[in-house]
Amino acid sequence: YKPICVYVGMGYGYRTLLWSTTNSDKAKVTSHSHSGLSMEAGLLCAIKRFGMSVGIITVDKKYNELKVGIGLTF
Repeated sequence: YKPICVYVGMGYGYRTLLWSTTNSDKAKVTSHSHSGLSMEAGLLCAIKRFGMSVGIITVDKKYNELKVGIGLTF
């Protein structure tokens, strides 16, 4: 269907979770920080001058994130 597209991407990614301590230092939370193979897949939809997207991202299959976007197309 012409106004709907599927996209897939792959690369290297990292996600680091940092907590701020009471004395303004930064502490890395290693149990929630991941790096490795990163993949993304989703759908793009264009209707007249508007574009919408929804996709999912994973980093090393341990961190997943849902993305939703809306915007104007040129």
